[in-house]
Amino acid sequence: MDVLVTPSPHPASLCFGKFAQTRRQLLNLVSRSSESPSIHSQRSGNTAIHPSTRPDYSNEQQTAWLIRHEELIGCARHGNAPAVFLGDSLTDQWRTVGHGAWARAFASLPAINLGISGDRTQQVLWRLAHGALDGITPRAIVLLIGTNNLDPGLGENSLTPRNSPSEIVAGIVAIVAALRDRSKESHILIHGLLPRGLPDAPVRSQIAEINASLRNLDDGQRLRFIDLSPHLLAPDGSLGSAFMPDLLHLSEEGYELWAHALQDVLCEFIHPHC
Repeated sequence: MDVLVTPSPHPASLCFGKFAQTRRQLLNLVSRSSESPSIHSQRSGNTAIHPSTRPDYSNEQQTAWLIRHEELIGCARHGNAPAVFLGDSLTDQWRTVGHGAWARAFASLPAINLGISGDRTQQVLWRLAHGALDGITPRAIVLLIGTNNLDPGLGENSLTPRNSPSEIVAGIVAIVAALRDRSKESHILIHGLLPRGLPDAPVRSQIAEINASLRNLDDGQRLRFIDLSPHLLAPDGSLGSAFMPDLLHLSEEGYELWAHALQDVLCEFIHPHC
């Protein structure tokens, strides 16, 4: 699911407005925040918990990713919506494939989508440390992240290794801690990773292990867990083509299903008497 990111060609149309950082400033930010290959190769431990930009990207590609990050910060600060969505392409694609479902389910909240395709836990951690929620106080934060951590990064000599289930859980726990630190009053809705691939694919058991651990984080109050797997899987374990035609990303029907699953809990978080 790692993809190259391009900045929005029409940022004003998405409430992004104008931004102060120039191209040179963004390149400098890449230089300061990105680690060299030698540092990456020498670091031991869990990469999923270390805030990072995109080490497999060129400077130009990193700049595009950073511009997207800055655009979304501007959108969030402009709207200061009570609900914020964080994640990877599955969240990002609410803007495209899921646009109709988003408009019907969340426009009245309203909600802000901060998802960026290809992100892993470490990119969300970096974005939180670099302003993603600064200046806003959402009542609800919707988080779906971690499936990209199950795969290595781009290229044969990728600096981004795949992570184990326990490492990915640790990365998500680190994100929750960062969210609580930055937005103490927010309710957080953690999603289990969505099923992907064929029923006998090794990734299925890894996702099940991750979700079993994430379920234990639910405290029934400000931290909730939601798992869409039972709604997406047929009795034989296969993914219905109506919901996930490429066995990885959601269709329009998949986003309608997701929106329906979120409406009641978001209403509870944002409007307690709804």
